[in-house]
Amino acid sequence: ERLLNYNPGKRFPGVNIQLQCSTTVVSGNIDSRMILFLLGMVVVYAGCVSGEPELSEGEEPLPEVVDYNQHVRGILSETCFICHGPDEAAREANLSLHNEEGAFNALESDESLHAIVAGNSQKSEAYQRMISDDPDYMMPPPTSNLSLTDREIAILKRWIEQGAEYKPHWAFIPQEKVELPQVTNNSWPANEIDRFVLAKIEQEEIEPSPQASRETLLRRVSFDLTGLPPTIEELDDFLNDESPDAWEKVIDGLLNSEAYGERMATEWLDVARYADTHGYQDDGPNEMWPWREWVIDAFNRNMPFDQFTTWQMAGDLLPNATREQKLATGFGRAHQQSQEGGIVGEEYRVEYVADRVRTTGTAFLGMTMQCARCHDHKYDPVSIKEYSRFSAFFDNINDTGQIPNEGASGPTILLPDEQTKQTIAYLQEQIEEQEKQYQQIQSNKEDEFSQWVEQIENVVPPENNGLFAHLDLDVIQGDSVVTVHASETEVARVNGTLALVDGKMNGALEFRHSHYLNLGRSFAQFERTDPFSFSFWINPFEEADEIPVLVNTGDIFIGYRGYDVSLFENKVSLRLSHGWPYNSIQALTENKLPTDEWSHVVVSYDGSSKAEGIEMYVNGEKQLLH
Repeated sequence: ERLLNYNPGKRFPGVNIQLQCSTTVVSGNIDSRMILFLLGMVVVYAGCVSGEPELSEGEEPLPEVVDYNQHVRGILSETCFICHGPDEAAREANLSLHNEEGAFNALESDESLHAIVAGNSQKSEAYQRMISDDPDYMMPPPTSNLSLTDREIAILKRWIEQGAEYKPHWAFIPQEKVELPQVTNNSWPANEIDRFVLAKIEQEEIEPSPQASRETLLRRVSFDLTGLPPTIEELDDFLNDESPDAWEKVIDGLLNSEAYGERMATEWLDVARYADTHGYQDDGPNEMWPWREWVIDAFNRNMPFDQFTTWQMAGDLLPNATREQKLATGFGRAHQQSQEGGIVGEEYRVEYVADRVRTTGTAFLGMTMQCARCHDHKYDPVSIKEYSRFSAFFDNINDTGQIPNEGASGPTILLPDEQTKQTIAYLQEQIEEQEKQYQQIQSNKEDEFSQWVEQIENVVPPENNGLFAHLDLDVIQGDSVVTVHASETEVARVNGTLALVDGKMNGALEFRHSHYLNLGRSFAQFERTDPFSFSFWINPFEEADEIPVLVNTGDIFIGYRGYDVSLFENKVSLRLSHGWPYNSIQALTENKLPTDEWSHVVVSYDGSSKAEGIEMYVNGEKQLLH
C-alpha cells in the first residue's frame, strides 16, 4: 500500500495504467521506473488470492464427474441462493446463480466479468471470490455467517472446469441406463446391484461382510417383503431345501402371499395420507377402506406402475370406466374432511383441493409443491402460476367443504357383491325394457292426443285433481302459515321474519335474503321416485345471488337431504338432494324472471330420478333448462 501511494519529490515521465486484483483497483500516473517492480508484486499477490483448496487427510475424495443436482445445487442453495437465488426481492447485485442464464451473463458492475465461465474457474468471478480471504471481496461475505468448506469449494471448481452444466430438477429428468461400475473383486457381485454396492465398499477401502446364515437371510427377506417373521414351518422348509433354487422359491412364495401386498401398501398409504377417520374435530369414521383394499390387491397383482398411477389420478375419466377404475380414484379422497357445523364450506373445499395438489406432488413428482401456493418456490422449480394451473385439475370435483355426519361423504359409488351385481343387472334390463315400451306407447298416443285436443274448445282439468296442499299465504300465525291439506290443517313454518304484503290476488309473503317458507320434514315429503309439482305467483323486486322460496330439506349435517325451489339471480331452480352436491340433481331456467312484475311459475318433476324429468313453466310457457 505504501508503494502504490509512493509520490517522489520529482515526477518522471510515466504511463497511465489500471490494474485489477480482486476488488482492488489501482489507477493513476505511476512512475515508469516502478512498473516492472509493481507488476511483479501484483503477480505475487494474485497467486495468493487464487490458491487451490486442499482436502484434509481422510476426507472423502471428490466425485470423478460432478453432477449439478447431486453435488452442486445443495452447496449453492445453502450458501449463495439467499442473495443470488430465485427470490427477486432478496437478490443482490442483480446476480442469480440458480440458473445458467443468470450465472453466465456479464456482471452488472463490470461487463468484462462473469460469475461463472464454463470450463475456466480462473476467469469465474464467483469462484475467485470463494477462495479469497479479503473480507471486502470474498463470498459468502463474513457478515452472512455462511461459509464454504474446502471440499465444497473444490467440488464447485471441478464442476466449473467440467463445463458448469446446469440441470433441471431431478424429478423432471428421464431415467437413463448407467454403465456398471468397475470393481476389483469380480467374483463377489451376484447381480448388477451388487456391483454398485461393492464399488462403494472398495472406494471406502473396506471388505464386504461375510454372508449371513440361512436363518438370518430368511428373516431379513421375510420382514422386507411381508413385514412378518417367517414361521417355524417356513424356516424348516428352507433349511431342509438343498436345491440350487431354494432361495428363489422362498422369494416367490413371499411375493405370492397376501401379506406382500399389505406390506407394500403400508408405505403407499402413508404417502397418500390414508386414515380410517376424517381427522377433524370429532374425527368420525371415514369409509375409505375399499380403496385401501384395492391398493393391497394392486400390489399383489403386480399392477404396472403406469396403470397404478393412471387409475388413481383419472380412473373415472377413462372411456367406459369400470367400477374398479372409479374406486382407484379414492386416492384423491383420502384427505382430511371436516364435519364441523361452523366452518366456511368454501374455505375447506379449497383446503381439500390444496391437499390433493400437495399429495400428488409428493407421491408422483417426488417434490414439494405447497410453498408455491403462496409464492414462487425458491428451491423447487414451481411457480405460483404453475401451482394454480395444477390445482385447477382438482378444482372441478363436485365437492363440498362440510361433509354430512350421516352416511359416507361423497362422491360415492356402490360396491355390491357378486349376487347383488346380478340382481342389479337383472333390474336394469327390466327397466330398459319398460322404458322402451313406454316410449312406444307415448309415440302411438301422441297423434290420438292431438286429435282429441282439436275436437274440444276448452280443456278444464278436474278441480283439485291430485292436489296435495294449497297455501293462501294470507295469514301468518307466529312463525307459521295455515296450510289447507285435504281435510286436515297442516302448518308450514316461516324461516325468518317475513312481512305480510299485498299479493297478486290477496295477501303475499315478502322474502328477503335468507328468509323462506320451510315445509318441514313431516309435511310434503316426497321420495325421488315420486312425481310432484309446485305452482306459485312470485314478484322479485331485486336480483340476488340466491333467494330460497320453498324448502323441504334437512340441515348441513345430513347433506341438505330433500328438495328446494330457489331463485339464482332471478332464474328458477329446483334441487333434489340425497347429499349435496355430490348426489343431487338441479335444473335452472335459462331465462330470468322479470323484476317488479308478477310471474306464475310451475315446477314439475316426474319421479324419474333424472334431471331430464324436471320441467318448468313461466306464465304458461315451457322454459329451457340447464
